[in-house]
Amino acid sequence: MSPFWIALLATLATQVCFGITNTLWKKPVAVVAPALVILYRNVFTTLFLGVATYFFSPPLAHTWADVGQAVFISMVSFYGLFFFNYANRFGEITKVVPIINLNGFVMPFLIGVFYLQESANVGKTCLFLMSFSGILLLQKWQAGKVFTFEKGIIFALLAMFFWGISYPFFGLPVRKLGSAYFGFILEGTILCMSFVHFLPTALHEGRQAFLPADLGKVFKTIFTIAVLGSLGVYFTNVSFYHLDITVLVVLGTVGHILPIALARFVHKERVSSRTYLGVSLLIFSILLAKFVVV
Repeated sequence: MSPFWIALLATLATQVCFGITNTLWKKPVAVVAPALVILYRNVFTTLFLGVATYFFSPPLAHTWADVGQAVFISMVSFYGLFFFNYANRFGEITKVVPIINLNGFVMPFLIGVFYLQESANVGKTCLFLMSFSGILLLQKWQAGKVFTFEKGIIFALLAMFFWGISYPFFGLPVRKLGSAYFGFILEGTILCMSFVHFLPTALHEGRQAFLPADLGKVFKTIFTIAVLGSLGVYFTNVSFYHLDITVLVVLGTVGHILPIALARFVHKERVSSRTYLGVSLLIFSILLAKFVVV
């Protein structure tokens, strides 16, 4: 199978996993401190990806400098997840998720072109503009609700920024360390960072701070987020191993198509002509991306 189709399938799997978890975070962070939710989630994700690295995907040849680079990128990425959870705690999912979706598109493409020096030929530029137009058509109906200065929106913008400046660089450690091993470092670093952020609370409240009263009510949800998150991280890294970020941002727009397809064909909801046009643009851009991979 060609790298393009591997990356497309991995991206599809990523969008399914994270699409589900994006809707699940709201419940646990509403009753448990976001840093503690991340801590428990990452105990499992670090374990899962550590096992995957050891038994199924041994690391590639690398140096300690490569590990240091991976840790630094992971530390920046932590704040994307950290602020995303505060956005979920104080904001509405329908307002937060569209902002997060934009994070995975505009800023990564610009970083890929201007900083990572990935080729930006006419074909890639046209596909970027086509995809961006499709996204705007899908998001136009709620734009007035999204761009306000509510607390949840501010946290979502911070999450968009930190993910936007870290996510495009995933390809650097993935190609040096391997998909599973970088996932292990990423999740392990986030685990350590969440512990550091929760430590002042623990020192103030004692050991019982790690076992709040409502933890049992949401623990299954946290575990589900961890399982899907581990798969999402791994498949994200697989896609980065095969393609540049300037192509992956176009493939990632499949995440905008999935909920609309679900609404139309499963829930039998009516879809406007503008939505059909936006989805069509995204589908065409994804299919045409095969011919601009260089």
